[in-house]
Amino acid sequence: MSSLIQESLHINLRVLELLWLYTPKEQSNFHKMRSCILFFLLMFHVPVLGGIHLIFGINDNPTKLADNALTIAGVSCYALKLWPLIGNRSKIKDCINYLDKPIVELRENQKVIFQSCSKICRRNSKIFQIYMITALIGFVIKPFFFEDKSFPVDIWLPKALRDRLDVYWSFYFYVSLGVAYPVIASGALDPLIPSLLCLATGHLKVLNDNLEHLDEYSNEISESKNCVLYKNVQTCIKHHIEIMNFVENHQKCFSSMVFCQFLGSPLILCFTCWNMSILQPFTFKWFESLAYFLILLVQLYFYCYYGTNLSDECANVTTSIYMGKWYKYDVKSRKALILLMERSKKPTIVTAAKILDLSLETFTIILKRSYSLLAVLKNQN
Repeated sequence: MSSLIQESLHINLRVLELLWLYTPKEQSNFHKMRSCILFFLLMFHVPVLGGIHLIFGINDNPTKLADNALTIAGVSCYALKLWPLIGNRSKIKDCINYLDKPIVELRENQKVIFQSCSKICRRNSKIFQIYMITALIGFVIKPFFFEDKSFPVDIWLPKALRDRLDVYWSFYFYVSLGVAYPVIASGALDPLIPSLLCLATGHLKVLNDNLEHLDEYSNEISESKNCVLYKNVQTCIKHHIEIMNFVENHQKCFSSMVFCQFLGSPLILCFTCWNMSILQPFTFKWFESLAYFLILLVQLYFYCYYGTNLSDECANVTTSIYMGKWYKYDVKSRKALILLMERSKKPTIVTAAKILDLSLETFTIILKRSYSLLAVLKNQN
């Protein structure tokens, strides 16, 4: 248990640490200042300069216009989503490491549950990082093959400066960094948030296993059975409280990030679909837009899927108690289990800013809103 987080999320945490967005140790004021400076230097020039060009520049190419709008919307969404890693770093670090506490002693069959959860977390992280890095390389080098002296995303820059090669290459590198920083950071953060929910779901599965087999596990110790049984019931109740505390901390730390993602997703999905609709099918740019559309769907699906899994597993607590041999328990243990059953009746729902639930229903709502925006946009054109 002591290495559960490192075993499951070491890729994500290492990437965020390299970007100065996370530190496993207590940070000094110098580290906070350093992180803030880097964040503002690399996060805001693309949305600001790109927005100026989008509003006041000449945009006679609808494909290029859609590309620019999509990139600016994406980077702006990433900026809002990543800021809490700077401003709320200490609480986020505590939340990430919360599940490393020795909450419960695991049996061999229960260790398999966490091994499976860790494997899923590592798989999701690798998928996101490989895709993000591949897409980023293609995005940055694309102007070399398809454009003449342009940037990865069009920004406002006086023509006299653009014609100077030293200024052009300096800004090209700067704009590329402005896209790379949020994309790589988001590629580490997006699988991390649902992965924590996946690990919490693993804890719930262990809890439900202990509740369902209370009688069997109590017979393993050669003491008074009723005494051992009551101790095990107390352990289960404490385990349940720790899981609920983690879910509450998770919402406090990551709720605003997920809300920013859900808020920007319909707009980004809309721009992506619009871009695909005006591009010639089966070209390089069309496949590029399709790949971005699919990874964004996977990103949203992970949030909603693992939120739904957590809620469903919480709802199984009462069933696990009922499936056990409760009729053999002493009165004291049964009363304690009744209290746990009453607590578990309250739905455990992970939300985004207490507005949207992390559920598959929310996933379908986002898709519907994206289609509605696309329909309005197509009608206007």
